Amino acid sequence: MTHLKLTIILIVFFSLTNCEKKNEIADSTTDAQVVAFHSEKVYCLWGWDIKIGSETIKADSIPNLRPWADTIFPINGQITIGSKTRICGKGIDYYEIKDFMLIK
Repeated sequence: MTHLKLTIILIVFFSLTNCEKKNEIADSTTDAQVVAFHSEKVYCLWGWDIKIGSETIKADSIPNLRPWADTIFPINGQITIGSKTRICGKGIDYYEIKDFMLIK
């Protein structure tokens, strides 16, 4: 009976603490590098690749930034991130980008 109680306690503990990665970048402003733009209109491929520290996120659009053929990457800037807009399952999810300010 004690093994059953311990098992139940462990299940409740792990379900409450949730082993999933916390969404720490949503609704924040931080320095970032825009490292690529993918023009292929494919789900979870299209859009901007943005590196924030060691993490990479994607965005459909970035205010004040347009993809041109002569764009030189990386583009350093300060970015304001909104909520998550799409989960791709590859570890790189899409976020709303509220603002982008170029850092030269």
